[in-house]
Amino acid sequence: MTAPSTFAQPVHGSLEMTRRLFLVARPPIVRTMRQFAEDEIIVPSGIHAGRHFSTDYQPCSRLWLDEIDSGFFRRFAATGPTQSGKTLTCFIIPILYHLFEVGERVVVGIPDLDMMKDKWELEIKPVIESGQYARYLPTSGAGSKGGMGTLLKFKNGSALRFMTGGAGDKGRSAFTAKIVVVTEANAFGVSSETSEEADQIKQLEARTRHFGSDARIYMECTQTTKEGKIHREIHAGTRSRIVLLCPHCKSAVSPEREHLKGWEKATTIREARAFAEFCCPECGAAWTERQRVSANMKARLVHDNPLAMDGNTLGFRWSAVNNLFLTAADLGEDEFDARMEDDEENAEKELCQFVWAIPYRPPEMDVTPLDARTMERRGDTGGATVKNEAPEWAEFITIGIDLGKRFGSYVVLAWKHDATSRMIDYGTFEVPGDSMDTAIATLAALRDFRDRVAMGWNKGSQKITPACVLIDCNYSDSRQAVYRFCQEQAAHEWIFHPALGVGSWHNRRTYTPPAQQGRTKRGLSDHYHKEHLHNRLWEIRMDSNHWKSFVHERIHTPPDAAGSMTFYYSPDKNEHSKLVKHLTAERAVQGVAPDGNPVVKWENKHKRQNHYFDCTYMASVAAHLVGVRLMSAGKAPATARNWFGNRSKSRR
Repeated sequence: MTAPSTFAQPVHGSLEMTRRLFLVARPPIVRTMRQFAEDEIIVPSGIHAGRHFSTDYQPCSRLWLDEIDSGFFRRFAATGPTQSGKTLTCFIIPILYHLFEVGERVVVGIPDLDMMKDKWELEIKPVIESGQYARYLPTSGAGSKGGMGTLLKFKNGSALRFMTGGAGDKGRSAFTAKIVVVTEANAFGVSSETSEEADQIKQLEARTRHFGSDARIYMECTQTTKEGKIHREIHAGTRSRIVLLCPHCKSAVSPEREHLKGWEKATTIREARAFAEFCCPECGAAWTERQRVSANMKARLVHDNPLAMDGNTLGFRWSAVNNLFLTAADLGEDEFDARMEDDEENAEKELCQFVWAIPYRPPEMDVTPLDARTMERRGDTGGATVKNEAPEWAEFITIGIDLGKRFGSYVVLAWKHDATSRMIDYGTFEVPGDSMDTAIATLAALRDFRDRVAMGWNKGSQKITPACVLIDCNYSDSRQAVYRFCQEQAAHEWIFHPALGVGSWHNRRTYTPPAQQGRTKRGLSDHYHKEHLHNRLWEIRMDSNHWKSFVHERIHTPPDAAGSMTFYYSPDKNEHSKLVKHLTAERAVQGVAPDGNPVVKWENKHKRQNHYFDCTYMASVAAHLVGVRLMSAGKAPATARNWFGNRSKSRR
């Protein structure tokens, strides 16, 4: 089954006996996965649609399937360019092989229920229907007559169980199987904030523990960044590299993106296509398309990290040079188009991840902290507004409140619909936690704040009252008091809601938006959502890193531009000194999220006071809740319906 080679295949002598024992132990009636694929699988789409699967279409698939059949590995992690057969070869074929050739249970890890239905209806089921195993499809229950469920039972006795990234730990632990196949692996590479177990792929693997070394784990995903789950699995595994024989110097080489030459001299797409060609990394000679195809037909696999073979993980990657669905001319056009894009960063990200299957490296981000003098000039508005006075353009007032045992802090922001804002009031109020129970003291302090401070602010001859107030409930001793206070206001106009910042320096957690909306979780933004507590009480969960960045971006914006944030005027040059210290107490550090996207994390290494910073970002979330949008166009509506079904508006 192995194509002839003109250069040596690496031999893993210490593990050769393992391979032989595996081949002897395999039941003779069971074909290898490669034999099964070429005998049974009909390609569902693309240029070879309707034909029997063949490893000649994409020779890298031969290397992948032969390594699976070798017996060396029990864990397999694969990545490659999009639209190059990755889903069929690395996801669907392993599923169908174990369901129908071996006849056993398979767990399929998939990020969410919407994708589950799409994968089944559009990708897995059509391949089954095109071959002899269509007779095993369910005719009643889940998977039949357009119905769908997480557990599908086939007539040969095998079963397929979908498990999602949004399911709870108990949902993943209720089903055992010898085989786990995971798609979009990067979506599973992190523990949720409520999970006490390891990341979700490890939880899925735990379903196979009963089967010991007989278990098999398959993972596939598009590359994101070096922090992405699939890259980490490949890097910790064998780091297998496809090597091609140069037709000129006969060297075994692995051409990458930098070896696609010629297109960079082009001034038009036509020239980019005409000039693009792969060149040998060793001798520099150009390859024709026929030579590239021939080299791939004779490709071999080299394990750059052979010591990882003892860990039983095959880390497999193929790149654009191995993708025979595209020519060098096609790739040259892609590179030329990316160079001409206005959004260069997004174009580069797409090329890395979708074309070359390499981790995207985000550009260095400007995380320079705000200068204190620049911050203080935000209050020098020529006396336009003073403390407790809303500007004429104000359409909404929002408040953020941060609570402690002895005092609470608050920030009041006036907003225009385009996210232009002015801080018109901030300060502290006493929480007599030393003289009475903390919860009772907090409840009394919030009631006093409501009656004494939050009754409204002057806007010329009119009065404007808060549209939304968020109260931090991260401090456990006062949490129940915050809930009680917000419930008291539910029957009135006051728009008070408990809020919890996730991802801040003191709780060390990562914000995770809900996988899907429902009766207990609802989302309006990727960076905050609400969770139902009890008796119509909802808590706002916020991505503190995102919203702190939002605040600093508003302060960086020139004061006369839309989306800027300024402070009320005071003749005292030191009026805002303490505020400035709070707003600059934390430092922004560049990082990467589990899904591979760049993020900025805020750290307070010196434990400086940052209460007004927390209040300001909460007031910003409150503004988004009532309809303020940085990128909105046109005039804001007279009223904005928020999540809670109330109408919030400026009451004059």
